Amino acid sequence: AGKTAEYKVTVLEIKQRVLPPIDDVFAAKWMPDKTLSDLRQALAQQIEHEKAHELERARESQVIRFLSERTQFELPPNLLKAETRSALAELVQRNRERGVPDEMLKEKEAELIRVAGGLAGQRLKTNFILHRIAEQEKIEVTRADVDERIRHQAMHHNLTPEKMRQEIEKHDRMNGLVEQVLLAKTIDFLGANA
Repeated sequence: AGKTAEYKVTVLEIKQRVLPPIDDVFAAKWMPDKTLSDLRQALAQQIEHEKAHELERARESQVIRFLSERTQFELPPNLLKAETRSALAELVQRNRERGVPDEMLKEKEAELIRVAGGLAGQRLKTNFILHRIAEQEKIEVTRADVDERIRHQAMHHNLTPEKMRQEIEKHDRMNGLVEQVLLAKTIDFLGANA
């Protein structure tokens, strides 16, 4: 530190990134039997779909935040404690996946517990509000709704719908799936009527 050093460097090789030509051959690598025009059109549609989905999520988030800010009630302590444990486990798992060492997690334990408590409270409150709305509006989950969610998850995990259903039932997660569908349908209802 604080000293000057001199270095001699010998350049052995210079590389330059050469991008492939953007043509029909390039397009065929990504979409067999398609042209560059087809690829561009598919990408434009995908971008439009993602933007529309992002706008929908933002609107849903605003509706939920609006309801949450205007609704006050006590959360059951036992449920809050259980949900806090679940949220804490998720936070720890996410941080481990990002490469955060256990020693650092231990140092930040109090902060993680505080954040998990906030997440748990918000989740529970949102779920209670959405359940009450679903009850008032008579929103129900049909067999077709569950089948559609299973098909969607199966595509995401590259499984057949039958195999996905077996996995869900094997791990006793069908009630959780029905719960997800009910909350999603309620959020859709709120978004459509906001």
